[in-house]
Amino acid sequence: MPDVSLETILVAVIAGLGGGLGGTWLQIRHERDEAFRERLITAADDLATGLQQAITGLDDAFSTSLKHGYVDAQNRLTFHHPKTGEVPNEIEEARARVRTLIGEARARTARVSLLFGPVSGPDRSATMTLIYLDGALMALDPPGVFELQDFSRELAGARRYLADFNRSALREARGRPWWRRWRWTLWLRRQARGLRRRLRRPKQEAGAKQEAGAKQEAGD
Repeated sequence: MPDVSLETILVAVIAGLGGGLGGTWLQIRHERDEAFRERLITAADDLATGLQQAITGLDDAFSTSLKHGYVDAQNRLTFHHPKTGEVPNEIEEARARVRTLIGEARARTARVSLLFGPVSGPDRSATMTLIYLDGALMALDPPGVFELQDFSRELAGARRYLADFNRSALREARGRPWWRRWRWTLWLRRQARGLRRRLRRPKQEAGAKQEAGAKQEAGD
């Protein structure tokens, strides 16, 4: 059975029954929403792919650094030659690839910020992922001894916020259910809330009068 949303079925039914201008307007609006949702999913997918490529690049750079690094007299890992202080070309090239991947991912955040919003959940999670990616790259390029815990902490943070980005982007792309997006349903919900407040008001006023009478009797 094809994957057809309830909103698509409802639009088709209303358009078939009502026809005319109302059905055409409803169909156009539905198609516009679907097209925008596709743009959201595409932008999120591109950025998620770029962020994951940067994380994979950091893993590869870490393996390369271990392979071509040095161990000092205190049995500590360093990426600088003990005598010359130079870093092997293989490590430098691996770091350069990671910088390129992080830069490409950062460029893709502009589209996510535009479509999802600059203060949206996906935008914030993407920003935090990039911050941790930068931190992991800095930990992989220490001036002295390499600290594994620093690198592991930053890389774990990048993975965690990438997972948050995927969840929030998917939630935003799906959007609210159709019964919460249409204006007439929003109007009905507002009217229902107003009616409930008006019904509660006499009870609240009666309760306040009883409480005031009780206080007065207690004072007397």
